[in-house]
Amino acid sequence: MLAETTTRTLPLDTYPIRIVPDAVIPGTPFFVTESHSGIVGRVFLDGSQVHPLQTWEATVPAKVQKLNRRNFFTPRPESTIYSGLVKFRWPVFQNRRWAYLPLEEYPFYSEEQYSSVFYEGAADYVEAVARRIDPTYYDPREKVEKIIGTMTRYLQERVWVVSEGFAQCRHKTCPEGSPEWEIHSTPGRDGMITLWMDHLRQIIESNHLDQKEIQEKMEAIPLNITPDQTVSFSHLYQNHPWLSPHPEDSIEARWGLRKCERILSQIQSTRNSISFIERNYRKRDPRYADFAIRQQEELLRRLRAEWDKAQCKGPQERRWDRY
Repeated sequence: MLAETTTRTLPLDTYPIRIVPDAVIPGTPFFVTESHSGIVGRVFLDGSQVHPLQTWEATVPAKVQKLNRRNFFTPRPESTIYSGLVKFRWPVFQNRRWAYLPLEEYPFYSEEQYSSVFYEGAADYVEAVARRIDPTYYDPREKVEKIIGTMTRYLQERVWVVSEGFAQCRHKTCPEGSPEWEIHSTPGRDGMITLWMDHLRQIIESNHLDQKEIQEKMEAIPLNITPDQTVSFSHLYQNHPWLSPHPEDSIEARWGLRKCERILSQIQSTRNSISFIERNYRKRDPRYADFAIRQQEELLRRLRAEWDKAQCKGPQERRWDRY
């Protein structure tokens, strides 16, 4: 059954909808990519939540498990697969067979969430959806407070996940791809942290809030990552790209305290990608090879900037001209 009905089939069985209260109701599904989806559980129109849409979602591994209630949060949807907020299509019996109707014939069908007009006046897709569902103006400072509170609870959950993973995998018993790695790794969770932190940054910057004041509040929020070691919310706000999802890594690396090591690891991965592209595509499709390598070289440039910004030291400094 899983081979036929997975999140990969959602683009075939759903259609995008207009973002209005009558259409986006409890039971409305959404999907981010072909590997993650959720469903709207409740709608709040009183400003009491970070986002008016509250969702039910689960994470890996794929198994029967309790769904988690979360604030609606996804990156900008892709029009190529009609991701975002959608509804299920249903078949009708016509001409002696069952078939789907054309997309345009379903209620509330619309592609508005993929247009640039949809985002006007909003920091990102999440805020644009919130304004369509609940157009009431809320103080952005209150939004920031709610997001920080929600993120703090989410990060505290990660403390337990990381500690449990370290206890089970510190002897290198959870290689990537193994069932143990699937249970104790945090790529999905860390991706969500990155999305929330970017969303928080956009709200702060687009509303010209006092960044020094907010930073002081962030610094006053500690997270006890071990019995005798803490990091602040401010540290994670600045260093969330360097969190390690690998359960075999040290606690320090998992919480972005080994930034230079993480940069070096990503540099090596990027160089390996360049070598792979050259090996497999240079003769077969040189135009694609040039395009793909330019992307990887841009990533290397950003990593070099981060390396310099963090004042990292080591043999890496002597190898920048390799590519």
